[in-house]
Amino acid sequence: MRSGARCGVPRSQVVCVRDLYPDKEFLPRCTLLHRCTETSGCCENDTLQCSPKAMQEVALHFYVLGNDHRSSDVEKLLFVNHTECECKPKRSLEISTTTASTIATEATPKEEVDQYPQGDQKYRKCRPCPSPFCIRELEDGGCSCDCFDRHRPCIRVKRGREALPDSERRCVLAGKCNVPDCEYGIYDPENGRCPRRPDDETFKGFEHGRRPYPNSKNPNHRWLYHERD
Repeated sequence: MRSGARCGVPRSQVVCVRDLYPDKEFLPRCTLLHRCTETSGCCENDTLQCSPKAMQEVALHFYVLGNDHRSSDVEKLLFVNHTECECKPKRSLEISTTTASTIATEATPKEEVDQYPQGDQKYRKCRPCPSPFCIRELEDGGCSCDCFDRHRPCIRVKRGREALPDSERRCVLAGKCNVPDCEYGIYDPENGRCPRRPDDETFKGFEHGRRPYPNSKNPNHRWLYHERD
């Protein structure tokens, strides 16, 4: 009984395809993915939580429904599977009296208060990422929320073309999810959006291949590559 409930093996979870690919309607509407969450495994004490240790990108095929709700075309969609789980320390935030009193006077509902400011990196480590972003562990022990290569729904959000789903925006705003990495600046927690690419001279000269971009205005952004549109 104890070994079966232990954190280690990812559990199946039903995922709505439209939550990740909202532009079209697909059949079947849901799929099973493997996830490492607090409900998929038990850790030895309350300071730990079951989290993904390893992930893998998988491609699944779905029918695309047209306006007449008939399926004709087949499209390949990319998803992320958790392949191994492990117990990781929970991160707690100590809110100062000043911050707490400020929050209490705001009209924003309690669950929507941004308790984890983007400017403070230590509050952003190893929390869940808002969908469709995925956790990437960094060499310094921290975590970031980034996109896998060619994961189009995530890249569209990262480049400011689409906003996060409302439930994911609330998760970030409440401090329960990490702030996602944006391609062209700082994430806007109120609107759930990354900024779009500026139309200026700054980005000229990066039109070929993948090149590092050193002048990001976001001090927390782990800039790896500039991806071509």
